[in-house]
Amino acid sequence: MIISVGGFTTISVAFDRSASMCPHQLFLKEHSKRDDSSVTADKRTLFVVNIPPYCKKDGLRNIFSECGTLESIHLMRQPMNVVVADDAEHSLILPQPQAKTFQVGYLVFKHANSLTKALQMSSTEVRYMSTEERPVLTGVAKWCADYAADSYTADPTAMEAEADAFMRRFDDTQEREAQALKEAGEADDDGWQTVMPTKKPLGPQKPVRMSKKKKKAIKNQKQEKELLNFYMFQQREQKRDKIADLRRKFEEDKRKIALMKQERRFKPF
Repeated sequence: MIISVGGFTTISVAFDRSASMCPHQLFLKEHSKRDDSSVTADKRTLFVVNIPPYCKKDGLRNIFSECGTLESIHLMRQPMNVVVADDAEHSLILPQPQAKTFQVGYLVFKHANSLTKALQMSSTEVRYMSTEERPVLTGVAKWCADYAADSYTADPTAMEAEADAFMRRFDDTQEREAQALKEAGEADDDGWQTVMPTKKPLGPQKPVRMSKKKKKAIKNQKQEKELLNFYMFQQREQKRDKIADLRRKFEEDKRKIALMKQERRFKPF
């Protein structure tokens, strides 16, 4: 029995027979390739959605073993047009972190009829990621196997070649960016010139030396500023003092005007 949901064919999977009572659903369909994709387009690629994080390439090979030989498997966090090459996944210097969330996969079969068999798999039969013939290691056994196959035993010559290739790509990128900035700063045929934005250095700034006396004065000034008019009675006292000051200045101005009248030097017009 084949069940389709939104254009996807569903199959039931479990890690092993002990978990067959609670199967997980995978959604399958034929991958439709765009022109800028690096995935093959000869009707051999299966697009798989809802792959759990504990399902790796070995588990997918066991699930689809009845369909035929898988040429390559690409796992990623979300669908993309361009699939990362296998050599980048096995980098000796920059290993790719494994996804800890649900993934999508692009499974490339060796023959086109294998894709048809995968899409015609029964949705009710449970298939297992780990079988007795091809068990998937877990726990301490998996850690030991990963450690034995880790990049600590890599060939120094291969590591050096990968490092040199990475630095060549980095130098080429830097050179292209510098050339683009140079061309953008040059004037065009009409005399217009692009002004590039200037950025502040991201590194640590040089500390400004300051005497202890000045630091203390700045600290006291900051504290006074923070505590100014903090309470309501302080605000009332400030308003009262301001009104008293205005009245005092008004009385002084009145006395000055009266004195100028007595001395006959007051000329309002």
